[in-house]
Amino acid sequence: MTKTDVLPRPDLVVDARGRCCPVPMAETAKALLRVPVGGVVEIVATDSASRFDIPVGVHRLGHELVATSAEAGVFRYLVRRCAGA
Repeated sequence: MTKTDVLPRPDLVVDARGRCCPVPMAETAKALLRVPVGGVVEIVATDSASRFDIPVGVHRLGHELVATSAEAGVFRYLVRRCAGA
């Protein structure tokens, strides 16, 4: 994510810092059920495995990974809930 990108504002933030796999993805899946279709969840994680787990897990659940970023060991993901997922 860059400062010039127009990114959606998250409806819900999941703070998974300090949690190891599979917890960040499990919390992401639960959070996506709490937002309406089209809603956006931001996930903040420090587990480097989340760089693989979150994108793959989101895709498998049928949702959209909108953006990712990594800075100083903190990984951020914006995920949009899709219909039918």
